[in-house]
Amino acid sequence: TNNERVSITATVAEAGLGDVAGITDKTQGVVIGDKAYLFTDNIQAGNELGIFLHEVGTHIGMVNLVGRPNYNYLTKKHSRNRKSYR
Repeated sequence: TNNERVSITATVAEAGLGDVAGITDKTQGVVIGDKAYLFTDNIQAGNELGIFLHEVGTHIGMVNLVGRPNYNYLTKKHSRNRKSYR
């Protein structure tokens, strides 16, 4: 499945994203711009809906809910906090 908002392919390479920084051959899903990409070979059976909801709901949905500047602020703050817990 591939449309303007969601692309579902078996692999990262099949989606043409093999050379994108931060994406590995084990990536399950990613959002680039306003489009979610899901890679079925990397998603364990039973986790499909959760991965979809995370990519679309969390990444795309939050941007629409709080706006891009606030989303960027929140994700940077969250990343800093996650590092302090490790």
